[in-house]
Amino acid sequence: MLVMDDSSGGNPQESPQQGEGQQAQPTEQSVEVPEYGTINPQRGPRVPSLFKILPIVIGVIILVVAVVAQVFFTGSHSVLSTSTTSILTSGTQGGIIYGCATLSKPGRYVLAQSTKTSATAGACINVTSDNVGVYCSNNRITGSGPFVNYSPFSYGILARGRSNVSIVGCTVRNFSYGVLVSSSSGVSVLNNNLTQNYISELVMSGVRNSSVANNYMSKSSSGTGAMYVTNGSTNNRISNNPVQYNQFYGIRINSTGNSYLSNFLNGTPSSFYCSVGSSYPGSSTASANICTNNTGCGFLSCRGTNIPANLSAISLGTGVGGCGSINSPGTYTLSGDISMAAYMNISNPAAVYDNIRCINIASSDVVLDCNGHAITGGSYAIYSSHQFNVTIENCRISSFNTGIQLVNLSQSHVRNVTITNSSQYAISLSNTTSVSVQNASASSGNFGLYMYNAASDVIGNPTMLKNQYGIYLASSLGNIFQGGSVLNSTSYDVYATADSANTSYNIMQGTSCGLTNAEWAGCTVKKTSLLPYYPISSCGAITHSGNYSLTSNIVNAQSNCLNITADNVALSCNFRVITGLGSTPGAVIKLNNRDNVTITNCGLYGLYDSVNATDTSNLFMSGITASGSRYGVYLSNVSSGYLLSSLSTGASNATLYMSNVSHFTVSYVNLTYAGNIGVGMEMINSNNNIVTNNYGLSDYIGIELSGTSKSNRISNNTMTLNNGYDYICHGNSGVNDQTGGINYGTTKSGCKWLAAVPLPVTPIGCSLVSSPDTILLSADAAYGFGSTCMSVTANTTVVNCQGHTVIATNGGTFAYFQNGHNDKLLNCVLKGFSNPVFASNTAQLTVQNDTISIQNQTSGLAAITMLNTQGSIARANNITAPYQGINFVGGGSGTILNNRVSGATFAYQVNNATSVAVTNNTAINSFTGISIINSNQNTFQGNNATVGVTTGLSCSSSSSTNFDMGGNRCSTQSNCPWISSSSATCHS
Repeated sequence: MLVMDDSSGGNPQESPQQGEGQQAQPTEQSVEVPEYGTINPQRGPRVPSLFKILPIVIGVIILVVAVVAQVFFTGSHSVLSTSTTSILTSGTQGGIIYGCATLSKPGRYVLAQSTKTSATAGACINVTSDNVGVYCSNNRITGSGPFVNYSPFSYGILARGRSNVSIVGCTVRNFSYGVLVSSSSGVSVLNNNLTQNYISELVMSGVRNSSVANNYMSKSSSGTGAMYVTNGSTNNRISNNPVQYNQFYGIRINSTGNSYLSNFLNGTPSSFYCSVGSSYPGSSTASANICTNNTGCGFLSCRGTNIPANLSAISLGTGVGGCGSINSPGTYTLSGDISMAAYMNISNPAAVYDNIRCINIASSDVVLDCNGHAITGGSYAIYSSHQFNVTIENCRISSFNTGIQLVNLSQSHVRNVTITNSSQYAISLSNTTSVSVQNASASSGNFGLYMYNAASDVIGNPTMLKNQYGIYLASSLGNIFQGGSVLNSTSYDVYATADSANTSYNIMQGTSCGLTNAEWAGCTVKKTSLLPYYPISSCGAITHSGNYSLTSNIVNAQSNCLNITADNVALSCNFRVITGLGSTPGAVIKLNNRDNVTITNCGLYGLYDSVNATDTSNLFMSGITASGSRYGVYLSNVSSGYLLSSLSTGASNATLYMSNVSHFTVSYVNLTYAGNIGVGMEMINSNNNIVTNNYGLSDYIGIELSGTSKSNRISNNTMTLNNGYDYICHGNSGVNDQTGGINYGTTKSGCKWLAAVPLPVTPIGCSLVSSPDTILLSADAAYGFGSTCMSVTANTTVVNCQGHTVIATNGGTFAYFQNGHNDKLLNCVLKGFSNPVFASNTAQLTVQNDTISIQNQTSGLAAITMLNTQGSIARANNITAPYQGINFVGGGSGTILNNRVSGATFAYQVNNATSVAVTNNTAINSFTGISIINSNQNTFQGNNATVGVTTGLSCSSSSSTNFDMGGNRCSTQSNCPWISSSSATCHS
C-alpha cells in the first residue's frame, strides 16, 4: 500500500519550478487566471437567542424590514448606517447583506456594513446569478490574504459566467484578487477603491461589452498588474481610473478590441503593458490617458518610455545585424554586436521582466553563430521553443534577465558561450531532451544553469562562478555532467530538488564543485536536502500536496491505480511504467476537481483510460506514453495546462479526448494507431486551445472537432494515412486559426479555415494568365514565395478555388488582376497573404464568396484592393484583417455588397471614387467602419457598423454629396452631412 506522510502540509517545494517562460519574476504563465471551485460563504453576525422575547422581536423585525424596504426602493440609503441583527441569507432575492455571501438570485444587494473575513481561499462575495447589483456604499471588504502568487487564491468579489452585473462603491483590500470577473458580459465596475490586493486589484478574463470607470487601484505586488484584461476580453470601455504605486504594471493587457480613455497612471515602473497579441496599433483604442511608461502597447503612447512590441515580428536573414526572429532553417551569423538599448529602455526596472526576446529562434534545423560578437542588455538574449536540431554557439551575452532559454527542445546544442550579470537565468533548459551544453561560462548572476523537467541532457566543461546557484535542477532526471567547475556560489554550487536528487538518476563525472545537496553530485561538501518527496511503488491514493516519485514499475494495476485527490501535486514516474489489464474499467491515473497537477515521464498501459482528468485546472503533462483500451488521455472540463512531448496510441475511441477544454496546449504528441473507428484527437466544445506540431498515423480520423469548438490555434500538425479523414469539423466548429504554419494531410471535411496540404509540400500551381482561361482548384494548397501567385492580364478569366484553402507562409498576393475585364475570383479561402487580392485598371471584375484572413498586414494594404476599376463588384466576402478590408481607390460604378469585415483599422474605404453602391455590408470590432475620402455621388444603404466600431462612418470634407438610401446603422458618424434617411441610426 502507498503510505503518505501528512506532516508536510502544502507543497514542500521551496524553490521555483519553471515551465515554458515560467520563472520567479512575472511572466505570461505566472499570471494565468485560474478556475475556481465552490466556496462556503461567510455569514454576517450571529442572531442572538430570542425565545424569551419572541413576540417583541418579531414585531421589531417586521417594522425594520418595512422601513428598509421603503427607504431602499425610494432611492434613499440612509438605512445603511442603521444597526440591525437581521441577516439576508444566501439566495434571497435582493436586499441587505451584512458580510460575505453567495448571491444566487437576481436583485440589488446592498452591503450595510464593513466586513472582514479570515478565509484564505474562495470569494467573500460570490455572484452566481445574472442581473445582480452589488452596492457597498463605500463599506470595506477586507480579506486575510494569502499574500503569495500561487493557489489557493482568495477574492473580494467574484463573478464568473454572468451577465448584467454591477459592482459599485466597494472598498476591497487584502485578498489575492480584489475583484475578478471571468466569462461574463454587461458588467459595470464603478467607483470602487481596490487597494493592496496582492496579485491584482481587478482581473477581467473573457469579459465583453462592459465598463470599468472611476476605480482607484493601487499597490498590487505581482506581475499580473493592478488591472489585467485577458483571455479574449473585448469591446470593453476602461475610463477615468486612477492607477498608482504598483510594483510592476498599472494596466496589463492581453486582449484586443477595448478602449482605454482618460485613465491616470503613475508611480509604477510600466504604466501600460501589452502582450504580443494585443500590442499592435489598431488592436485597441486609447485617448487622453496620462501615463509614464508603456511596454508593448502600440495603440497608445505615454510621455516617458515607450518600449516597442514584439521584436520577433522582425524576420531575420542569414546575416544577423539586430534583434528579430529566425523563421527558417539555415545558418545565421551575427555581423556585429547587438544592444537591446536600441529597441527598449533597459534602464526601465520593469523592462528586463517583460519577456521581450532579442533573438527568437522559431524554426528547427538552425545554427546561430554569434561569431564572437556580444548581445547586451534586456529581457531574453536568445530564446527558442518547441524546435529540434538548434545550435547556438560563440556568443558573449551580458546584462540580461535570461541569457539563453530553451523550452521543449531536443537534439540541440549550446557551445562556447559566455554569459555575465544575468539577473535571473544565464542558461535555462525547460522540458528539454538530449540537449548538450558544452564550454558554457556563466558568472555574477542568479542561476548559472537552471534545468526544469530536463532529461538526458549533457553538460560538458561548464564554468559557473560566483552565481547564487551554480547549477539548479528541478524535476530533472537522467542528465550527465562532465568536467568543468562550478564554484563560489553564494547558496549552492549544485542544488537539486528532491525528485532530482536520488543516487542513480543524474551522473556527475569530474566536475569541481563545493556545496551541494545532491546525492549524485561529486562535490566536496554535501548537505542533505530538506525537501521531502514521497516514493511510490504500488497503487494508492495521493491525498496530500507534494512531490511524488515512482521507484519501481507497477504491474497488474487495478482501476484508478493512482487516484490524485489533492491539489499541488507533482508526480514523476522516472520513465517507469504502470500496467493494468485492458479489460478493466477505470484509469491508470485518475484526478477529479483538482488544481495544479504535474505528471511527467510515465509509461501508462492497459485499463480503459491511461489518464482520466475531469473538472481540473492547471494540469501539466509531459513525457507520457499512454495506451488505453478506450482512451489514451481523457480530459473533460479541464482549463489551463499542457500535454507535451508524449505518445498516445492504440485506443479504440480516441487517443486524446478533449471535452469542454480551454487554454490547453497539445504539442509534439504522437496520436497514432487509434484503429479503424478511432480518432487521433477529438475536441468537443473546446475553445482557446493551442494544437501544434502533433502527428497522427493510421487512425480513422486524425483530428476531429465537433460541438462548438472555436478560437483554437491549430497549426503545423501532420495527419496522414488515416482511413477516414485527416481533419473533420462538425457542428459550430468552423472558425479556428491556422496561424504560423501548415497542417499537413490530404483529406478533410468541413474545416474551411484549415489548409490540408500533403507531404511533401507541393506548392500551388501559380501562373501568369495572358489569355482567357478557367482555373479550378481541386485541393488545398500552400504558397511560400511571398510574391504574386495568380497574375491575370486576360479578359473573361475565372479563378475558382471551389471552397479550397490556400495558405501563404511568407505573405504576398494570391491574385493580381490587371488591364482586363469580366474576370472573376470565386469561392477561395485565403490565409496568410499580406495583400491577398489586388486589381488595377480593370472593368467588371467580380470578387465573390471569398474568405480572407490576414494576421500581419502592412499599413496601406487591404484584403481586397480595387484600384482605378470600373463596374467591379466585391460581393459576399468574409474578411478578417488588421488594417483594411475592402478598398475602392479611383474609378467608379462599382458595387460593395453583403460583405463582412472584422478587426480592421478601416473596414471599408471609398477613396477618390464615384458612383459606388455600398449596400448591406457589416463591420465589427474595427476602428472605422466606412471611410469616405474625396468621393462623391456614391450610394449607401443598409450597412451596419455598430458592434465594436469606434467610428461607424467617416467622411473627408471633400465628400459632401453622397446619397443616403436608408437603413444604415453606425456607432457614430463624422463629417457626413448628407446622412438624412439614416440620421436616427447613424448620428454624430
